[in-house]
Amino acid sequence: MRNKIFRRVIIFTVLMAVVLMAVQLLLNVRLNPEIKKALPALQDDTGLAIDIGQASVNVFSGSGRVEGLKVGKIDPRMLSPTLTMGPASLSIAWIPLLRKITRIEDFNIPRAELTLVRTPASRVRIPAATPVPPSPATDPRTNAPATPDTAPEEPADTLSIRRPVLPKLAIRQARAALRIIYEDQAQDPVLRLLQDVTVEAHDIYTYGDLAPDDWGTIQLTGHAADKPDVWKLDLVARVAPVSDPAVASFSLDGTLKNLNLAALGTLTEEIGIRSESADITVSIKVLDGIFQSDTRVILTLRNAQLTGKLKQKNKHISLPSSVTIEIPVGGTLEKPSVNVLQAITHSVLKTFAANPDQVLDQITIDGKSLRSRIDKLKGR
Repeated sequence: MRNKIFRRVIIFTVLMAVVLMAVQLLLNVRLNPEIKKALPALQDDTGLAIDIGQASVNVFSGSGRVEGLKVGKIDPRMLSPTLTMGPASLSIAWIPLLRKITRIEDFNIPRAELTLVRTPASRVRIPAATPVPPSPATDPRTNAPATPDTAPEEPADTLSIRRPVLPKLAIRQARAALRIIYEDQAQDPVLRLLQDVTVEAHDIYTYGDLAPDDWGTIQLTGHAADKPDVWKLDLVARVAPVSDPAVASFSLDGTLKNLNLAALGTLTEEIGIRSESADITVSIKVLDGIFQSDTRVILTLRNAQLTGKLKQKNKHISLPSSVTIEIPVGGTLEKPSVNVLQAITHSVLKTFAANPDQVLDQITIDGKSLRSRIDKLKGR
């Protein structure tokens, strides 16, 4: 009896090995041609330019390798990003696939480049402080405000629209070494900045329900490619399982220190201020896609000067050597509410209100401080 069971186990094992070898052989021959064939449809669906040099899968170890992945999107109205990835390896658990769950045990990208290009046609876009409320619905028959009884019914096709739900995915561990290349073609000469960033992620899920203490983590650290003490990045995000990015829940805390804003040329002037250097501290909390009231971005500027419209409105005011600007963030992930210009104006006025004597020294008329003119009138 035991020999019979043993023979069956041996036969089953051999058959499985043969099947796996056949699948492996089929993948070796057909995987890349099938990927190339599917790329045009994927590009149409996503609006992205996607290219994959070569991919391979080992069915015995549950591992794969992708080389020459390139993803880009050209949009002359804003920054045009292109992601180029060197050889990347990943390890997938096979058993969860039977439950339609893709569980990536390990994903490693030792080298990747994200290029951001700003053309002369690009603009720095800053959302309005408060989203404009929609106009009241009207009754097309009377052109009067609609009531629940007279409001026109929404078309059936708009009622049936649903955002796509992400497939069930688990990333147990991932790491990427990324170089961010920013190229500003709107400046003369062309500005080019390099930033090295390391991304590490643990326990990221698109399904399930976890307590905040069990949320996954994403950590970003980095610095300028040629100057380790400049543009120092240290951010940590805690992410709840997310099936719909529009209603995600997460927190993001950390700093970006010693930003060399002078190297950005005229880019920062477009938001109304010029500064030699700055620090940024972020504390962002989002629940179900809604920014919480304690979300803050704190910007500390050194040797700052007002520019553009802000300078015209406050042309007699020069800033102190250090200015701290607290930028509240509200709204939703789909429609965030941020007003940098208002935050700058409020912070400048708050700084002066805390020290009235400083106002007299900082307000200048024809090159002379207001204090000196008052003293002169008093006969001092």
